[in-house]
Amino acid sequence: MNTDDAPGPRLDAAKQAVQALVASVPPETEVGVTAFGSTVPSTKGPTVGCTDVVTVAQLAPVDRQQMSTMVGGVRAQGWSPVGSALLAAAEPLKDKRGSIILVSDGEATCQPDPCATAAQIREQNPEITISAVGFKTASEQLKCIADAGNGEFVTADNTAQLIPRLKAVQEPNSAASALTPDGLYGLSLGDSLDDIRAANPSFPSGPDPGESVVIEWRDCRWHFADGELIKIEPTAAVATIDGVVPGAPMSRVVELYGEPVSVDTAQHRAYFVADRSIQSAFMVTYDSDPAAGTVQSIVLCKCLPEPSSISASPDPAAVQTGLSALCGNVAEQRTVTHPKLGQVVVGLARPSGMGTGCIAAVDGDGAELLVQKVGVYKDALDFADPITDSTNNVFITYNPGRYNGVVVLVPDEDGFADIGWDQSGEYQSTTNAFYYAELEGPGSDGRYTITQYGNDCEPSCADGAISEKTLRWNGSQYIG
Repeated sequence: MNTDDAPGPRLDAAKQAVQALVASVPPETEVGVTAFGSTVPSTKGPTVGCTDVVTVAQLAPVDRQQMSTMVGGVRAQGWSPVGSALLAAAEPLKDKRGSIILVSDGEATCQPDPCATAAQIREQNPEITISAVGFKTASEQLKCIADAGNGEFVTADNTAQLIPRLKAVQEPNSAASALTPDGLYGLSLGDSLDDIRAANPSFPSGPDPGESVVIEWRDCRWHFADGELIKIEPTAAVATIDGVVPGAPMSRVVELYGEPVSVDTAQHRAYFVADRSIQSAFMVTYDSDPAAGTVQSIVLCKCLPEPSSISASPDPAAVQTGLSALCGNVAEQRTVTHPKLGQVVVGLARPSGMGTGCIAAVDGDGAELLVQKVGVYKDALDFADPITDSTNNVFITYNPGRYNGVVVLVPDEDGFADIGWDQSGEYQSTTNAFYYAELEGPGSDGRYTITQYGNDCEPSCADGAISEKTLRWNGSQYIG
């Protein structure tokens, strides 16, 4: 939650969302806050880190000023005992009706299993619902928690989205009637017509599901192609999960979803990213102007266009000019697919002996996305093979003269996150760079792991005891 891409730290965005939720509820509403991974540094290890669950505010009629102060003091330290945090949040709700809302940017790193824990809580008290908000993640684990908790799962990509979505999921039934990035009324893009009819007896029967059909049901037109739901077209004023309805200013749409990926000026239609993982888009018609006009209608569809502002293929001349300006004589380069920016290029420059190498990344037009100097011995600066894995991170190995290291380029909204080195640079391990480490994999899950070594240097570093631990990607960083 310390990643700086919300914009600003993700933890700050979560705090703002909780404070906004507290400010919106009636004064008599009982609210409590439980934090996990907030007091124990990740370096302390799982024995201590997996017990790090703290009741920030007891369940009680809301005191907005006190709650704001308490939430403002929460920190993010590293371990994620999500299952234990759910149990702690459920404890004061033993004999009450209530809702638990989990906000996380990754997956649990501790036992008990949070999905099984959510099911256990529901079994003990069916009056509790558990919803989850995935901040910058569409984690299957978070989806499982919400399903087991009879709640709603939504994602959020920035602070503007997190605030209304956190408010929405406090009432799962209301959230289900809003247009989310993947569906409406419990139906999701990609669902089959046969499955929808089996789960919803009131859904009209009719054409063969193999045909392309449009079916009207519950104030919507449901579009199917080859038996799969591809478009949801409300015929009444259905709001999005973020509260956008016809008549809203387009400036609010841009605030929530960013600049449109594509604009059809002839049809007054703009496409905004809803959920890139399933290629869904909010197709918004507007009057006047895509930035300053007013929303006329909103449709959700599996129709996310390629970004019109990004070249399908990088311009070779522009890329070379950009890389050379950042790193000088680039010895090797790779083109990778950035989840937000399309195709980008990463280049490496190596010294002729012991000296300073350089890592640079540019977009398809040669504009700077990242530049990082790194001390290396001879040519010990290389791309991993494969250069990326299922996390979309980019991996580079190096050796400054003694031990190997791993640099991880983590995609963010503007390119790649800073790897976190200070003046001591390549000889330290930080959030996205690891000295005295080896890259392993990718494994069966399509992800690399990082083996991090340590040396107590007693009686000397040559004779000291060597330790090792395996670091795994939790959705936002490597921890172990």
